[in-house]
Formats: sequence, C-alpha cells, structure tokens
Amino acid sequence: MLRIKIIVSLICQVLFVFTTTVEISAIELIGVHIRASEGRSGSVISKPVTLTRAATIVRIDGPKEGFCITGTATICSSSEIIGMTLEPGTYTVFPNVPPGKDREKVVIYLRY
Repeated sequence: MLRIKIIVSLICQVLFVFTTTVEISAIELIGVHIRASEGRSGSVISKPVTLTRAATIVRIDGPKEGFCITGTATICSSSEIIGMTLEPGTYTVFPNVPPGKDREKVVIYLRY
C-alpha cells in the first residue's frame, strides 16, 4: 500500500511540474522605438515572430501611450487587447514613445 502511495505521489509531482512548465512558456513579441534627435536618426527594432497557428495575447508590458502590432493585420492599441487572438502569420511590434522620452520598449506575451 505504501508503494502505491509513493508512486501516485510521484506521478502527481511530475504532472504538476509539467503543467507549470507549459503555463510559463509564452511567445514574446518585443519592440523598441528610439526617437530621432538632432544628428541621429530614429529607429524601430523588432525581431519578426512567426505564429504557426492562432495565438492569444495574455500579457503586455509597455507604455500607456500604446503600440502597434503589424503583420497579417495592423493593430494599434494599448493593454485593452489582452485576450485578443492573432491569426497565423509573421508579426512585429513597436511602442509609441511618450513625450519627454527618447526610447520605449514593449513586450507582448502570446500563448498558443
């Protein structure tokens, strides 16, 4: 009987670790926008992310001034798009730079 309890306990622990790992994994869509200034051109840096199937926006870390996601569709918004689904395709993102700042970053977390 003790042997069965130990085996059941180990199986539960393995399942817990597996489900925790699956929950943590997310796709990150990252963009940085550097404002142009005298003697320096501005730039937008965003490595394209290709979604092989539809993915849901689960979290956003970025400025309250918003951002634009470009790809299969163009979406300009702020955090109210959490829960929205992006269709398969290749996407980039860039944040709006607030007044008084020269640089801003946004991270969009997606989950299949």
